[in-house]
Amino acid sequence: MLLCLCLSLLSVSLSHGLNDDHPLYPFLNHYEHIDYDEHDLLHHHYRVQRSMYGPREIELKFTAFDRLFDIRLYPDDSYIHKDVKIKLNSVPYKGHTSFRSLLYSGYDINDPSTQVTGHLAFDTFDGAIYTNDEIYFIEPSTRYFPNSDSPTHSIIYRHSDLNATLLNIHGRTPCGATTFSQQRNLYSIQDAGPSDHINLHTRQSGARNTSLVRCTLRVEADYKFVTNVASGSDDTTRMNSAIAVLRNLITTGSIIFQNTDFNMDAAGARDNIHFLVLEFDINTQPPPSGSFQANEFIGVEAFLNSYSEADFTAFCLSYLFTYRDFDGGVLGLAFVGNSNNQFG
Repeated sequence: MLLCLCLSLLSVSLSHGLNDDHPLYPFLNHYEHIDYDEHDLLHHHYRVQRSMYGPREIELKFTAFDRLFDIRLYPDDSYIHKDVKIKLNSVPYKGHTSFRSLLYSGYDINDPSTQVTGHLAFDTFDGAIYTNDEIYFIEPSTRYFPNSDSPTHSIIYRHSDLNATLLNIHGRTPCGATTFSQQRNLYSIQDAGPSDHINLHTRQSGARNTSLVRCTLRVEADYKFVTNVASGSDDTTRMNSAIAVLRNLITTGSIIFQNTDFNMDAAGARDNIHFLVLEFDINTQPPPSGSFQANEFIGVEAFLNSYSEADFTAFCLSYLFTYRDFDGGVLGLAFVGNSNNQFG
Protein backbone atom coordinates (compact mmCIF):
# COMPACT_ATOMS: atom_id res chain seq x y z
CA MET A 1 0.00 0.00 0.00
CA LEU A 2 1.43 3.37 -1.00
CA LEU A 3 0.64 5.85 1.74
CA CYS A 4 1.22 9.03 -0.18
CA LEU A 5 -0.24 12.42 0.53
CA CYS A 6 -0.14 14.95 -2.31
CA LEU A 7 -1.69 18.17 -1.13
CA SER A 8 -2.07 21.32 -3.10
CA LEU A 9 -1.14 24.57 -1.45
CA LEU A 10 -3.26 26.50 -3.98
CA SER A 11 -6.73 27.08 -2.15
CA VAL A 12 -19.70 39.89 -5.19
CA SER A 13 -17.09 37.25 -7.10
CA LEU A 14 -14.95 37.68 -10.22
CA SER A 15 -14.43 34.68 -12.49
CA HIS A 16 -11.10 33.94 -14.21
CA GLY A 17 -9.97 31.57 -16.88
CA LEU A 18 -6.17 31.35 -17.03
CA ASN A 19 -3.67 32.11 -19.76
CA ASP A 20 0.04 31.38 -19.88
CA ASP A 21 1.11 34.69 -18.29
CA HIS A 22 -1.04 34.19 -15.19
CA PRO A 23 0.70 33.38 -11.87
CA LEU A 24 -1.59 30.38 -11.30
CA TYR A 25 -1.15 28.96 -14.80
CA PRO A 26 -0.94 26.04 -15.56
CA PHE A 27 -1.87 24.59 -12.17
CA LEU A 28 -5.46 25.82 -12.18
CA ASN A 29 -8.00 25.88 -14.98
CA HIS A 30 -10.28 28.36 -13.24
CA TYR A 31 -10.69 30.37 -10.04
CA GLU A 32 -12.77 33.25 -8.71
CA HIS A 33 -12.06 36.29 -6.58
CA ILE A 34 -14.22 36.68 -3.48
CA ASP A 35 -14.73 39.64 -1.22
CA TYR A 36 -16.19 40.08 2.25
CA ASP A 37 -15.63 42.54 5.09
CA GLU A 38 -12.30 41.33 6.49
CA HIS A 39 -12.36 43.96 9.24
CA ASP A 40 -15.72 42.65 10.42
CA LEU A 41 -14.35 39.09 10.37
CA LEU A 42 -11.39 40.14 12.51
CA HIS A 43 -13.68 42.01 14.93
CA HIS A 44 -15.80 38.90 15.47
CA HIS A 45 -12.66 36.79 15.87
CA TYR A 46 -11.53 39.00 18.74
CA ARG A 47 -15.02 38.84 20.26
CA VAL A 48 -14.96 35.06 20.18
CA GLN A 49 -11.51 34.97 21.77
CA ARG A 50 -12.68 37.21 24.62
CA SER A 51 -16.03 35.51 25.15
CA MET A 52 -16.40 32.87 27.83
CA TYR A 53 -20.19 32.56 27.88
CA GLY A 54 -21.45 34.38 24.77
CA PRO A 55 -21.80 33.21 21.16
CA ARG A 56 -18.75 31.30 19.93
CA GLU A 57 -19.55 31.31 16.22
CA ILE A 58 -18.42 33.64 13.44
CA GLU A 59 -20.60 34.28 10.40
CA LEU A 60 -18.85 34.31 7.03
CA LYS A 61 -20.93 34.96 3.89
CA PHE A 62 -19.86 35.26 0.27
CA THR A 63 -20.97 34.27 -3.22
CA ALA A 64 -18.88 32.18 -5.60
CA PHE A 65 -19.48 29.66 -8.37
CA ASP A 66 -23.13 30.70 -8.61
CA ARG A 67 -23.93 29.77 -5.02
CA LEU A 68 -24.18 31.47 -1.67
CA PHE A 69 -21.83 30.24 1.03
CA ASP A 70 -23.25 31.00 4.48
CA ILE A 71 -20.55 29.67 6.78
CA ARG A 72 -20.56 29.39 10.56
CA LEU A 73 -17.09 29.09 12.10
CA TYR A 74 -16.20 28.05 15.65
CA PRO A 75 -12.81 27.71 17.40
CA ASP A 76 -11.38 24.23 16.94
CA ASP A 77 -7.84 22.91 17.33
CA SER A 78 -8.65 19.31 16.39
CA TYR A 79 -5.87 17.17 14.89
CA ILE A 80 -3.30 18.74 17.23
CA HIS A 81 -2.47 16.99 20.50
CA LYS A 82 -3.16 19.04 23.62
CA ASP A 83 0.48 18.54 24.67
CA VAL A 84 1.99 18.95 21.20
CA LYS A 85 5.72 19.58 21.16
CA ILE A 86 6.93 22.59 19.20
CA LYS A 87 10.42 22.98 17.79
CA LEU A 88 11.67 26.21 16.24
CA ASN A 89 14.63 25.55 13.95
CA SER A 90 14.95 22.06 15.53
CA VAL A 91 15.27 23.54 19.06
CA PRO A 92 12.44 22.95 21.60
CA TYR A 93 10.33 26.09 21.83
CA LYS A 94 9.18 27.06 25.32
CA GLY A 95 7.72 30.49 24.61
CA HIS A 96 4.13 31.58 24.10
CA THR A 97 2.23 30.19 21.09
CA SER A 98 -0.88 31.70 19.55
CA PHE A 99 -1.66 29.29 16.71
CA ARG A 100 -4.55 27.59 18.52
CA SER A 101 -6.47 30.87 18.68
CA LEU A 102 -6.30 31.11 14.87
CA LEU A 103 -7.86 27.71 14.13
CA TYR A 104 -11.49 27.23 13.15
CA SER A 105 -13.89 24.58 11.90
CA GLY A 106 -17.44 25.02 10.72
CA TYR A 107 -20.29 24.23 8.34
CA ASP A 108 -22.55 25.85 5.77
CA ILE A 109 -25.88 26.70 7.40
CA ASN A 110 -27.64 25.80 4.13
CA ASP A 111 -26.01 22.35 4.12
CA PRO A 112 -25.14 21.06 7.63
CA SER A 113 -23.32 18.05 6.13
CA THR A 114 -20.66 20.44 4.80
CA GLN A 115 -17.30 20.45 6.62
CA VAL A 116 -15.25 23.64 6.85
CA THR A 117 -11.74 23.89 8.26
CA GLY A 118 -9.18 26.66 8.25
CA HIS A 119 -7.55 29.51 10.11
CA LEU A 120 -7.42 33.26 10.23
CA ALA A 121 -4.51 34.67 8.25
CA PHE A 122 -4.49 38.09 9.88
CA ASP A 123 -7.94 39.32 8.71
CA THR A 124 -8.84 36.78 6.02
CA PHE A 125 -9.99 33.16 6.13
CA ASP A 126 -7.60 30.56 4.75
CA GLY A 127 -9.11 27.09 4.50
CA ALA A 128 -11.34 24.61 2.70
CA ILE A 129 -15.01 23.76 2.35
CA TYR A 130 -15.90 20.08 1.85
CA THR A 131 -19.27 19.29 0.28
CA ASN A 132 -20.62 15.93 -0.85
CA ASP A 133 -19.35 16.41 -4.40
CA GLU A 134 -16.62 19.07 -4.28
CA ILE A 135 -13.86 20.71 -2.26
CA TYR A 136 -13.54 24.50 -2.36
CA PHE A 137 -10.22 26.06 -1.36
CA ILE A 138 -10.06 29.65 -0.08
CA GLU A 139 -6.73 31.47 0.15
CA PRO A 140 -5.43 35.03 0.59
CA SER A 141 -4.75 36.67 -2.76
CA THR A 142 -1.38 37.93 -1.50
CA ARG A 143 -0.08 34.34 -1.68
CA TYR A 144 -0.19 34.53 -5.46
CA PHE A 145 -0.44 38.26 -6.15
CA PRO A 146 2.23 39.76 -3.88
CA ASN A 147 2.23 43.17 -5.59
CA SER A 148 -1.42 43.98 -4.86
CA ASP A 149 -2.45 42.96 -8.40
CA SER A 150 -5.62 41.30 -7.12
CA PRO A 151 -8.95 43.19 -7.00
CA THR A 152 -9.98 41.33 -3.82
CA HIS A 153 -8.28 39.99 -0.71
CA SER A 154 -9.14 36.29 -1.36
CA ILE A 155 -9.50 33.74 -4.12
CA ILE A 156 -11.51 30.52 -4.26
CA TYR A 157 -11.16 27.50 -6.54
CA ARG A 158 -12.51 23.96 -6.68
CA HIS A 159 -10.61 20.70 -6.47
CA SER A 160 -11.98 19.92 -9.91
CA ASP A 161 -10.27 23.10 -11.19
CA LEU A 162 -6.82 21.63 -10.59
CA ASN A 163 -5.05 20.67 -13.80
CA ALA A 164 -5.24 16.87 -13.48
CA THR A 165 -3.16 16.29 -16.61
CA LEU A 166 -0.27 18.38 -15.32
CA LEU A 167 -0.38 16.94 -11.81
CA ASN A 168 -0.71 13.36 -13.14
CA ILE A 169 -3.25 12.56 -10.45
CA HIS A 170 -4.99 10.01 -12.67
CA GLY A 171 -1.84 7.92 -13.14
CA ARG A 172 -0.99 4.79 -11.20
CA THR A 173 1.82 6.48 -9.29
CA PRO A 174 0.61 10.04 -8.58
CA CYS A 175 3.23 10.84 -5.95
CA GLY A 176 6.23 10.93 -8.19
CA ALA A 177 7.58 7.42 -8.83
CA THR A 178 6.57 7.51 -12.48
CA THR A 179 9.21 5.14 -13.88
CA PHE A 180 10.22 1.60 -13.03
CA SER A 181 13.72 2.81 -12.15
CA GLN A 182 12.36 5.31 -9.62
CA GLN A 183 10.06 2.71 -8.06
CA ARG A 184 12.88 0.14 -7.84
CA ASN A 185 15.21 2.66 -6.18
CA LEU A 186 12.60 3.67 -3.62
CA TYR A 187 11.73 0.09 -2.76
CA SER A 188 15.41 -0.74 -2.18
CA ILE A 189 15.85 2.32 0.03
CA GLN A 190 12.74 1.47 1.99
CA ASP A 191 13.60 -2.19 2.55
CA ALA A 192 16.99 -1.22 3.98
CA GLY A 193 15.43 0.90 6.74
CA PRO A 194 14.70 0.10 10.39
CA SER A 195 11.50 -1.67 11.33
CA ASP A 196 8.63 -1.05 13.72
CA HIS A 197 7.86 2.54 12.76
CA ILE A 198 4.16 2.23 13.42
CA ASN A 199 2.32 3.96 16.26
CA LEU A 200 -1.36 3.38 15.66
CA HIS A 201 -3.88 3.68 18.47
CA THR A 202 -7.32 2.13 17.96
CA ARG A 203 -10.37 3.19 19.94
CA GLN A 204 -13.54 1.11 19.70
CA SER A 205 -16.90 2.90 19.85
CA GLY A 206 -20.02 0.78 19.70
CA ALA A 207 -20.88 -2.58 18.21
CA ARG A 208 -20.66 -1.64 14.54
CA ASN A 209 -17.42 -1.02 12.65
CA THR A 210 -16.74 2.55 13.80
CA SER A 211 -13.31 2.08 15.36
CA LEU A 212 -11.07 5.13 15.18
CA VAL A 213 -7.49 4.47 14.15
CA ARG A 214 -5.35 7.34 15.37
CA CYS A 215 -2.18 7.93 13.38
CA THR A 216 0.25 10.17 15.27
CA LEU A 217 2.32 12.58 13.22
CA ARG A 218 5.53 14.52 13.27
CA VAL A 219 5.22 17.49 10.91
CA GLU A 220 8.16 19.58 9.73
CA ALA A 221 8.13 22.70 7.59
CA ASP A 222 11.41 23.62 5.97
CA TYR A 223 12.73 27.13 5.41
CA LYS A 224 11.40 27.33 1.85
CA PHE A 225 7.89 26.39 2.98
CA VAL A 226 7.85 28.92 5.81
CA THR A 227 9.28 31.69 3.63
CA ASN A 228 6.69 31.23 0.88
CA VAL A 229 3.58 30.25 2.83
CA ALA A 230 3.77 31.70 6.34
CA SER A 231 3.41 35.38 7.20
CA GLY A 232 4.82 37.64 9.88
CA SER A 233 7.75 39.91 10.64
CA ASP A 234 9.47 37.76 13.28
CA ASP A 235 10.28 34.09 13.84
CA THR A 236 7.53 33.49 16.43
CA THR A 237 4.80 35.02 14.27
CA ARG A 238 5.96 33.06 11.22
CA MET A 239 6.08 29.88 13.31
CA ASN A 240 2.46 30.31 14.46
CA SER A 241 1.36 31.16 10.93
CA ALA A 242 3.12 28.10 9.49
CA ILE A 243 1.52 25.79 12.06
CA ALA A 244 -1.92 27.16 11.19
CA VAL A 245 -1.32 26.50 7.48
CA LEU A 246 0.00 23.00 8.24
CA ARG A 247 -3.07 22.24 10.31
CA ASN A 248 -5.20 22.98 7.23
CA LEU A 249 -3.17 20.51 5.17
CA ILE A 250 -3.20 17.83 7.87
CA THR A 251 -6.96 18.21 8.25
CA THR A 252 -7.40 17.68 4.52
CA GLY A 253 -5.26 14.54 4.69
CA SER A 254 -7.12 13.25 7.73
CA ILE A 255 -10.51 13.70 6.06
CA ILE A 256 -9.25 11.77 3.02
CA PHE A 257 -7.82 8.96 5.18
CA GLN A 258 -10.93 8.73 7.36
CA ASN A 259 -13.11 8.11 4.32
CA THR A 260 -10.86 5.66 2.48
CA ASP A 261 -10.89 1.85 2.65
CA PHE A 262 -7.16 1.08 2.43
CA ASN A 263 -7.23 -2.58 3.48
CA MET A 264 -10.30 -3.49 1.36
CA ASP A 265 -11.61 -5.67 4.18
CA ALA A 266 -15.24 -4.80 3.47
CA ALA A 267 -16.93 -3.31 0.45
CA GLY A 268 -16.97 0.45 0.86
CA ALA A 269 -16.10 0.36 4.57
CA ARG A 270 -13.91 3.31 5.49
CA ASP A 271 -10.93 2.71 7.76
CA ASN A 272 -11.40 5.80 9.98
CA ILE A 273 -7.71 6.72 10.07
CA HIS A 274 -7.49 9.96 12.01
CA PHE A 275 -4.39 12.17 12.14
CA LEU A 276 -3.11 13.65 15.39
CA VAL A 277 0.01 15.85 15.41
CA LEU A 278 2.39 15.17 18.30
CA GLU A 279 5.26 17.39 17.14
CA PHE A 280 5.88 20.38 14.88
CA ASP A 281 9.33 21.46 13.73
CA ILE A 282 9.19 24.86 12.02
CA ASN A 283 12.30 26.17 10.29
CA THR A 284 12.31 29.94 9.97
CA GLN A 285 16.06 30.11 9.35
CA PRO A 286 18.03 28.82 6.32
CA PRO A 287 19.37 25.26 6.69
CA PRO A 288 23.06 24.76 7.54
CA SER A 289 25.43 24.55 4.62
CA GLY A 290 26.02 20.97 3.54
CA SER A 291 22.66 19.62 4.71
CA PHE A 292 20.37 17.97 2.17
CA GLN A 293 17.83 20.78 2.62
CA ALA A 294 20.46 23.33 1.59
CA ASN A 295 20.96 21.52 -1.73
CA GLU A 296 19.07 23.52 -4.34
CA PHE A 297 19.42 20.77 -6.95
CA ILE A 298 18.57 17.66 -4.94
CA GLY A 299 16.14 15.24 -6.60
CA VAL A 300 12.91 14.20 -4.96
CA GLU A 301 14.09 10.61 -4.31
CA ALA A 302 17.30 11.75 -2.61
CA PHE A 303 15.31 14.37 -0.68
CA LEU A 304 12.95 11.71 0.68
CA ASN A 305 15.77 9.27 1.38
CA SER A 306 17.82 11.86 3.32
CA TYR A 307 14.84 12.95 5.38
CA SER A 308 13.94 9.35 6.24
CA GLU A 309 17.37 8.67 7.76
CA ALA A 310 16.24 10.34 11.00
CA ASP A 311 14.61 8.32 13.79
CA PHE A 312 10.83 8.63 13.60
CA THR A 313 9.95 5.51 15.61
CA ALA A 314 7.80 7.55 18.01
CA PHE A 315 5.35 8.41 15.23
CA CYS A 316 3.02 6.67 12.81
CA LEU A 317 4.05 9.04 10.01
CA SER A 318 6.46 11.91 9.58
CA TYR A 319 5.88 14.62 6.99
CA LEU A 320 8.27 17.22 5.65
CA PHE A 321 6.60 20.11 3.81
CA THR A 322 8.73 22.07 1.39
CA TYR A 323 8.25 24.58 -1.42
CA ARG A 324 10.32 23.24 -4.30
CA ASP A 325 9.85 22.62 -7.99
CA PHE A 326 10.84 18.97 -8.34
CA ASP A 327 11.29 17.43 -11.77
CA GLY A 328 8.15 16.12 -13.43
CA GLY A 329 5.79 18.32 -11.44
CA VAL A 330 6.06 16.04 -8.37
CA LEU A 331 3.94 17.30 -5.48
CA GLY A 332 4.78 14.63 -2.93
CA LEU A 333 6.60 11.36 -2.48
CA ALA A 334 6.37 8.63 0.15
CA PHE A 335 7.59 5.12 0.91
CA VAL A 336 5.27 2.14 0.79
CA GLY A 337 4.67 1.35 4.43
CA ASN A 338 3.79 -1.72 6.45
CA SER A 339 4.54 -3.03 9.93
CA ASN A 340 8.07 -4.10 9.01
CA ASN A 341 9.26 -1.15 6.92
CA GLN A 342 10.03 2.48 7.56
CA PHE A 343 7.67 5.24 6.62
CA GLY A 344 8.73 8.33 4.71
